[in-house]
Amino acid sequence: MTIWISLCFLYSCTGPKYLAKEFVKNDELPVILFIASPEIYTEFFRPVGFSDSLDFYKPEKIMHLLDDTLVSLLSEIYTNAISERIHARGFTLFEQDSIAHFFDNNYEKWQLQLVQLTFEEHRIVFEDELTFTDNSVQFDTVISEYQMNVWYELIPINADSTIPNHLLFASVSAQEIISGRFVYNQIVGEYIYKYEFFEANINDIFSMVAGASVSHANYLYDFFLNRYLYFNGNTHNNKIKQYYRYDIFRNKIIPALSNRFVFL
Repeated sequence: MTIWISLCFLYSCTGPKYLAKEFVKNDELPVILFIASPEIYTEFFRPVGFSDSLDFYKPEKIMHLLDDTLVSLLSEIYTNAISERIHARGFTLFEQDSIAHFFDNNYEKWQLQLVQLTFEEHRIVFEDELTFTDNSVQFDTVISEYQMNVWYELIPINADSTIPNHLLFASVSAQEIISGRFVYNQIVGEYIYKYEFFEANINDIFSMVAGASVSHANYLYDFFLNRYLYFNGNTHNNKIKQYYRYDIFRNKIIPALSNRFVFL
């Protein structure tokens, strides 16, 4: 019994949640050199595998919604916001105009470079269905989803050459909305679909960009959290099997699922 209790205590003190609490209490996060010089693209994608009538039912909208001037403004807003958010998460942050001071300290150093930023419009099919015992009534149309995608390169500075660079990807989106229902039309003797269409506008895009800066700063923090777990929690008998994130509002460590950078 004593041995079992000791083993349980040992595991609890080396398990991911215990180690994560250690990391959160640690105020010596890496020093970050943030470089924002991305290639910026605006792109439009039609759905694949649908007829021309659906493909071309609506012309592209993104080129009218986001002109070059506005895209440049959104990029600037994002880069300013993400640097503020990274600093707010506890990182010491340097930018290109203060690069000399970046090398003046002895803390762990990483360079975070925003490599590419894209604003995209994707066509997706909206479908709704009313099902009866022996048949069904369907409604479908094409709506737009706007995505903001970022690619970062995270590079260790003055570190062991065996530590690799990391190419990180993240995406956020804003989607048009259809709110509707089937209504029986007695005149024609069939069901019709009555709906309201809420088209995405520039305010939705600005909100998407603002939300992305918050999420991506959290993803960076979680990257170093999971790196800490990997190097301190993986032992012969105890493997870290999930990628975690720190929920700052609830002060809890939970599985990240899709709320994370994708490693490319």
